[in-house]
Amino acid sequence: MIQIGMNCDPEWLCDTIAWIIGALLALLVIGLIRITLRERRKNKKTYVVKPRNRRANRDDH
Repeated sequence: MIQIGMNCDPEWLCDTIAWIIGALLALLVIGLIRITLRERRKNKKTYVVKPRNRRANRDDH
């Protein structure tokens, strides 16, 4: 187990704190992955150019 500079007197307390920190970090990683995927999908939709718009833009030039 990793010690952060203090001895744990009741070991169950330190184990509980370690599990809580681990769960929070896991939730943070999952949240960041979800946000990243959502933004990537949103950006992908933004750059899709419809064929009729491209044709209209070519006719203007």
